[in-house]
Amino acid sequence: MPQRRRLNILFLGAGKRMSLFERVSRACEAEGVCPTLYTYEDSPNVPVAALATVVVGLPWKAPGFTQHLLSTVIRHNIQVVVPCMDAATVALSQVATSLQEVGCWPVVSDLQTCITFENKRLTAAWFLEHGVLTPVWQPDSPFPWIVKHVHGFGSRNQFIVDSRDEFELLKSKVDLNEYIVQPFVEGPEFTVDAYVSRRGQILGCVTRRRLLVVGGEVVNSVTERKDALIRETTRILSVGGFQGPVTFQAIQNNDDFWFIEGNLRFGGGVILSMEAGADYARLLVREYLGRPVRPVSWEEGVLMTRAYREVFHKGVKGW
Repeated sequence: MPQRRRLNILFLGAGKRMSLFERVSRACEAEGVCPTLYTYEDSPNVPVAALATVVVGLPWKAPGFTQHLLSTVIRHNIQVVVPCMDAATVALSQVATSLQEVGCWPVVSDLQTCITFENKRLTAAWFLEHGVLTPVWQPDSPFPWIVKHVHGFGSRNQFIVDSRDEFELLKSKVDLNEYIVQPFVEGPEFTVDAYVSRRGQILGCVTRRRLLVVGGEVVNSVTERKDALIRETTRILSVGGFQGPVTFQAIQNNDDFWFIEGNLRFGGGVILSMEAGADYARLLVREYLGRPVRPVSWEEGVLMTRAYREVFHKGVKGW
């Protein structure tokens, strides 16, 4: 029997994304390739260590990050690099050309697009520039207001203020230059999990309702087709500059969808979209292998619930 082709994939900041690793491994097996998974982390003691080789690396903005990532790719013969954090998308896009020169595919949007969507203030400005409905704050906007750090993630450094007195108190505690203030839009929150091919073709847009969120991470979610949201997401992605997995957050208020955030990576709940039929992991593998890809179809009414899962690390000292 001929030896199967090997595929070495490096994730940046995967941390606890174990289900994503399992889906990628399954996709590789379905395509007849043998995967070896790596993850670039700030500590060896992360849950995905149970499924991948951990490379302890540098912070995304460290002066030596670019060279260290490049040497990691060369040393382990990495063929594909996938970011799992917003800051990692910017770091990866900055070194994309160098990686391509050594035969590695960085699955990431272009640099300016990554910079824009890693910063919530720049994201809001981009939405406005391109005619996308997004909350715009004015000093006389009715309360409540939501105040978010421009580089925040997972609901960290995020505040809801219900009065001007609360806002003034918050101003005395944080530097508002590092935050964006927006009117709080009431309504159910939706995520769109999309995938854009290397050639710019939009291969999928799955809409799912966020039913329960804990610490910024979706716990319960269900696929629910929202055609207006799909159409607007498709229009946004058609602007260009996007590649690979893209996630948008939007809030439905009456018949309108207010876009509040974009993440140019696999979203935390993308596993639901994959289970519903949008196998973006397999699209990624097929793209690398040069095999044909086509738009996916997906099933409505698929519910995801999550449970805790333990991974143990022995011999750990210094805690």
